[in-house]
Amino acid sequence: MKAKGKKTADELRPEYDSDYSKAVRGKYYKRILDEGTNVVTLRRSSARETKMKTRFTYYQEDDMWIGWLEEYPDYRTQGETLAELKENLKDIYDELTSGRIPSVRKVGELVV
Repeated sequence: MKAKGKKTADELRPEYDSDYSKAVRGKYYKRILDEGTNVVTLRRSSARETKMKTRFTYYQEDDMWIGWLEEYPDYRTQGETLAELKENLKDIYDELTSGRIPSVRKVGELVV
């Protein structure tokens, strides 16, 4: 049974200042202009130039190639040629790893 103690309206510690009335938009803008920054933004083409490898499963059904990435088996794509299928798989990989799609299911590995 919990001891009845004094309840407070705010459970944050006193050292955490939650008064946002003093907040300034773009607070570090001038400093970044003066000192510079080490943030690097990669264009999509630059990210692809790193040449990562991932495995995929594919098969031919009638005149279409169907495939999916082994790490993401729930997300399938197709192409009229094997080369087009590979390009579509690269696009799926870019989308799934971008963080823009919520709740992406992946396959993991467990050692038992």
